[in-house]
Amino acid sequence: MREALKDRVGRRGEFTAQFKRRGVAASGWGIKVTMLFIDVRDEAGTVVADHIWFKMGKQMDELKLEPGDRIRFMATVDTYQKRNKDDAWDDDEPRHVTDFRLVHPSNVRRMGASRGPRAASDQAELGFSGQ
Repeated sequence: MREALKDRVGRRGEFTAQFKRRGVAASGWGIKVTMLFIDVRDEAGTVVADHIWFKMGKQMDELKLEPGDRIRFMATVDTYQKRNKDDAWDDDEPRHVTDFRLVHPSNVRRMGASRGPRAASDQAELGFSGQ
């Protein structure tokens, strides 16, 4: 699904995504809090990824996101190497494949109301009928 990002490597763009949950990731520098976002769309509304993970930074933390909240942000498209899950340890198959990700999120802001009940536009966007 992230193939939609292939032609944008190295370029910044505006994206939206829905917050799903927090997580943790271990690294050589300790444990980092991460945030899972789903339904990632570009400025035209085209789905570019089914999910992305970001480390929780100051901007994300200050938003106090709840599951279902949507955000709008700027990010740069980048590549990375991930393990080939289809690799059955066959020497003819590559051990890693290139995938695409969003890095350096900035200008992160919640879409719609930032406190209290969800705005009607937020409810409609998330598929709530309001009844």
